[in-house]
Amino acid sequence: MRSPMSDKMLALLLVLPASLVLFFVLLFPIVSTLTLSFGITFDKYDFTFHHYTRLFSDPEFWNSLKNTLTFVPLSVLGDFVLGLAVALLLNQTIRGKGFFRVLTILPWMIPSVVTAATWRWMYNPVSGIINAVLMQLGFIHEPILWLSTPSTAMFSIIVANIWRGFPYVMLVLLAGLQTIPHDIYEAGAIDGVNVWQRFYYLTLPNLKKSIAVVLALVTVWEFRQIDLVMTMTGGGPGTLTDVLVTTIYKQYFQFFQFEYASAIAIVMSVFMLVVSIPYIKGILAD
Repeated sequence: MRSPMSDKMLALLLVLPASLVLFFVLLFPIVSTLTLSFGITFDKYDFTFHHYTRLFSDPEFWNSLKNTLTFVPLSVLGDFVLGLAVALLLNQTIRGKGFFRVLTILPWMIPSVVTAATWRWMYNPVSGIINAVLMQLGFIHEPILWLSTPSTAMFSIIVANIWRGFPYVMLVLLAGLQTIPHDIYEAGAIDGVNVWQRFYYLTLPNLKKSIAVVLALVTVWEFRQIDLVMTMTGGGPGTLTDVLVTTIYKQYFQFFQFEYASAIAIVMSVFMLVVSIPYIKGILAD
């Protein structure tokens, strides 16, 4: 008969491999990025706040922060509005509902790089289908440089990003809609509620938790979105469409400013942690 201590040791040994993987995959990069942002490396100890104070005087950082605070909210809003609308539609009793559900998740299943390359071709001023259709319909008289014009470049990326991201929101909200008891809708029908009252007073309150979780997750993912921006514009023209994550990439891999890139990454991580609070609270509440 084994002693309780041997059972504990066995449990620790079984957990040890997974713990080591988590340490090297998650904890070690976080700690190394944090220490590097303060100028601390394996071969030198040069503690400084210089890389953080540099942020305040760096126009490229403020430009990327401004773009991020445009890109992320508009992308999240578009994902949510379109995802909720499609979820409400697919929650109805319609013919071919299964087919349409599969069809709507296809954009989310396609890799971001493929999505970006496809939309870049569609935006092409010479051979792109968007300009061709708009000119054929008479809405424009000459091709628009969607990804090169300051007034349309960021908007064009956001449209492509919404198309790619809304299916995930749709899936989560559709799952939430299917957990709402039909009894409350029957009671509302007896009380004579109309369509808008049914949505506002019955559907939305029962979707609050799903909405909080999906908004937090999508916001974090949009902060980390680099594939779409780098493939479609590379942050250009110039730095017009640079966001925080592309600035980090360029500072680290192009300019080899490792400490400064780490400082920007820590600042971005703080932003993501703040918006993750509703998701964390939802998990702890369970």
